[in-house]
Amino acid sequence: MYAECDAFESALRVFKDFPGPDTVVENAMITAYMNRGRIIEAEGVFNAMRAKDVASYSAMVTGYSKNSMHSKALNVFRDAMDRGFDPNESMVVSALSSCARTGNLCQGRRIHAHVENNNMSIRIATAVVDMYAKCGCVRSGCEVFGEMPSKDVVAYGAMISGFANHGLAERAFEVFEAMEQNNVRPNEAIFVSMMVACAHAGKVERGLGYFDKW
Repeated sequence: MYAECDAFESALRVFKDFPGPDTVVENAMITAYMNRGRIIEAEGVFNAMRAKDVASYSAMVTGYSKNSMHSKALNVFRDAMDRGFDPNESMVVSALSSCARTGNLCQGRRIHAHVENNNMSIRIATAVVDMYAKCGCVRSGCEVFGEMPSKDVVAYGAMISGFANHGLAERAFEVFEAMEQNNVRPNEAIFVSMMVACAHAGKVERGLGYFDKW
């Protein structure tokens, strides 16, 4: 609670004064340290823990990913899997994000294979789409996107961005139109992607039309 409210010093006092090890408190401190970029302290808490649970590993993977330490995020993710932990949503999304940022398609495919038979949430499916697109495998991302039973603005944004950044302007236009037909309101990131798509395709007038909608 303290860590979530950003009362960091109070959280630290609670942690230090807590009678005996407590996994929930230790997980909260890892998150608090990571949120402040205090990686060494977070690692110290994690390494000293007597009993780690999936939330412990999730806090480390998410924290490393948010602090752009993607190799470490993926190493901890693999360690958790090797130890038999079933990763939670936050852990999966963060690991996929690290795969996307490092172009680690091989690891990304393994994560996708692990989660694809578990009724992927919109958030996880979107992270898979984004990972494939950023790793240059737009076709695989498109297949996952097409299989999503429901899509939100973030999902549409990931697919549009993937097409736009790979010069597939017409496909980006198609997804944008489908989004509008499904009454999903585009956000700023989507309009930026549409400008990129129009620039790649030399569609100046069309770009101005999207700009007017923005």
